[in-house]
Amino acid sequence: MFPLVIVKSFGNEKPEEIIKNILKVTDQQEEQLEFKFDSCSLRAYKCDVVTKYYETQIALFGFEEDLTSIPSDVLKNIEAALFYFDSDDRSFLTKVDSLCSFVKCNKIQVAALITRNISDDDLNGITYGELKKRCKLCFDVVDLSDQNDLDLNGCGEYTELLDLLKNCVWSNVKHSQHINDTSNESSSDIDGIEEQLNSFEELLKKVQNFKETSKTLSREDVLNNAEKLAELFVNIINDE
Repeated sequence: MFPLVIVKSFGNEKPEEIIKNILKVTDQQEEQLEFKFDSCSLRAYKCDVVTKYYETQIALFGFEEDLTSIPSDVLKNIEAALFYFDSDDRSFLTKVDSLCSFVKCNKIQVAALITRNISDDDLNGITYGELKKRCKLCFDVVDLSDQNDLDLNGCGEYTELLDLLKNCVWSNVKHSQHINDTSNESSSDIDGIEEQLNSFEELLKKVQNFKETSKTLSREDVLNNAEKLAELFVNIINDE
């Protein structure tokens, strides 16, 4: 059983479009899977997640119904949630509290609110600041319009979402795999790998601290600090 990622839209963009664009970023073929539960059958798209530290597979599925209708045997396998909304629809703010409860109650590891062209003032739509205030630490907020690199199959705007999925340690990742892979390496190689893992752990701590401090920062300051964290992450991943 692959970890499940629920993709739901409260706006004009369809869940299946979001899923297919995430797959395009990684240059993956669209491969649908069917999972049998006691309560229902579920169709989802397989997504390979490849990082320097692990390789695994997850399954992304679109959901059109109310979240309260998800069967419990499906819920317990959901490890990430991606919710799309239209930034000019202020009524979405009334849904944020219930979405936070959904994430907390089901102990979902990765959760993101996705939109385009988030507003700079509350007269024209939802602002980043008021959204983060309501979200607290439950959600990352991803503005697809902030992603300017469109070279990746025309879907570079989805790279931040892919990074969120890569930063999660999924339940099907075998922690012993890394040890087995290094069994034939020299002690200096193992020491180097251990140093990289320590750097990665330190980065994760900085990310957690950033989530806490970002509540009081302006959107510009949040983006600047996020860019610095992203650079640290890229340096670790590219360090051979």
